[in-house]
Amino acid sequence: MLKKLNIENIVHIDNVSIDLNEGLNVFTGETGAGKSILLEGLGLALGSRANFSLIGNLDNKAETSAEFLIPDNHPIKKIFIQENIEFNQKLVLKRVISNNGISKAYLNNNHINLNILNKIGQLLVEVQGQFDNHTLLDTKNHVYFLDQYGQYNAARQKVTSTYLEMKEAKDNYLKFKKDFENFEKTVEFTKSILIELDGLGPKQNEEGELLNKRALVANSKKLIETLNHAGENLNGEKAIKKLLNYTLTSLEKINIKKPEALEETIETLKRAYNEIEEASIQINNILNSIETSPDALDGIDNRLYSLRNFARKVQCDTDKLFEYHIKLKEKINNIDNKNECLENKEKQYTIKQKEFKNNCLELRRLRIKASMELDQKINKELPSLKLDQAKFKTSIKEKDEGDWNEKGSDEIIFNIITNPNQNFMPLDKIVSGGELSRFLLAIKVVLAGSNLSKSLVFDEVDSGIGGQTANAVGERLFKLSQSNQVIVITHSPQVAAKGETHFLIEKYIEEEQPNTLCNQIASNKRVEEISRMLSGESITEEARAAAMKLLYD
Repeated sequence: MLKKLNIENIVHIDNVSIDLNEGLNVFTGETGAGKSILLEGLGLALGSRANFSLIGNLDNKAETSAEFLIPDNHPIKKIFIQENIEFNQKLVLKRVISNNGISKAYLNNNHINLNILNKIGQLLVEVQGQFDNHTLLDTKNHVYFLDQYGQYNAARQKVTSTYLEMKEAKDNYLKFKKDFENFEKTVEFTKSILIELDGLGPKQNEEGELLNKRALVANSKKLIETLNHAGENLNGEKAIKKLLNYTLTSLEKINIKKPEALEETIETLKRAYNEIEEASIQINNILNSIETSPDALDGIDNRLYSLRNFARKVQCDTDKLFEYHIKLKEKINNIDNKNECLENKEKQYTIKQKEFKNNCLELRRLRIKASMELDQKINKELPSLKLDQAKFKTSIKEKDEGDWNEKGSDEIIFNIITNPNQNFMPLDKIVSGGELSRFLLAIKVVLAGSNLSKSLVFDEVDSGIGGQTANAVGERLFKLSQSNQVIVITHSPQVAAKGETHFLIEKYIEEEQPNTLCNQIASNKRVEEISRMLSGESITEEARAAAMKLLYD
């Protein structure tokens, strides 16, 4: 719900703040008071294209903001996540435009891309009238509105899920087929590579082990000297081991009862002796493993060269040759199974395709049934809205198979005629703004409650009508406001009288400069405004009586 609208320095609006309510909000005022400027300001906040000529004289910039209250499960929550902005049920959209041609957009004081602002705006508000924000006029949305009206969510979900399954099966089949064809072309080359690999016989982690071994061989003389010296220190005449053994023997020969601490000390020395003995053995093992042959280094270098050269040939890391060898063996071994695998994947794709098509046919059946009911209800609304000659008809056609998608196989377009001699044509072909608004109103009334609740703004909905037709428009706007917040800019007293919240837009001159104000009218003052709308500046008692009747009958 749109909770507040702020407009600063737009044309001759210096600063206006409007607190809106649920239900039907009506805006009235004399011609030229600035009603259309309010819509311009709202449009900017919702992400419409910036018109820099709107900037007033108070400053070199203009600012508009729209504050909304949204439920926790609103689809907009996804945009907050995508933009890495903390979600809040109080949402503020802001737009700042400057005379230097700069336009900035904000979501809860976080700078965002203008396209994101526009996307959010379309999810929150739909303007019917002079603006280009008509989701009903975009034929791509008609399938969504029909499906929402039909309430066959399970069938729609089946189409979506089987489409995704079919697409995945198709992608798997085509990828496997392409890989198989490419593999067949290179199978002889692959076999020759495998023969070479079998001869080379790479081992797991071989490169790393060879590099370690090479380092040992390259430094073998110095390493052997150091290890021999260490062995002498451990095992020689004055070695640590002999001194430790002598110390242990002396302590163990003590005949008197040994203190507990001494027993622990003896155990510690024994462990130390065993550790030294183990270290001595390890040093001898290392000495015996060191290659001292003059040819050892050449052998290691030759092996490294062979491994690295082959790795370059097959464009593989040297340390991955062992795994590459195993995978290549598996490819060759599985060549006989590839035809069978290809057939299975094609079969799986065919099964999923058939399942998807059957679900599309069932969805089409439900759509045709829902469209007939929708057409009947909308056509029933039209005569009361001074659209006696008009007809509404939902067109459902099968798309080319290549254009089928998760929404199904149907192209759905809402078509109309405004007189019997015309051919049916899409909604956006209506020229008259008032006629268009009344058509959209009729559709919205029928669709009310079946789609996501938005704030609906109507401009020119009462253009060229009066009397009973205007009263019918007002009644339908009120009905629509029971499930959606509705905002109406109107010249019609019949429409204005249906409003639950009434705002008056006034223009006055101060120091030769025009300024526009917008204030909510108290209930007891509405009679005067409705009277003015009925009779003009000279309000008569008859006009007041008529206003009372419109408001309270």
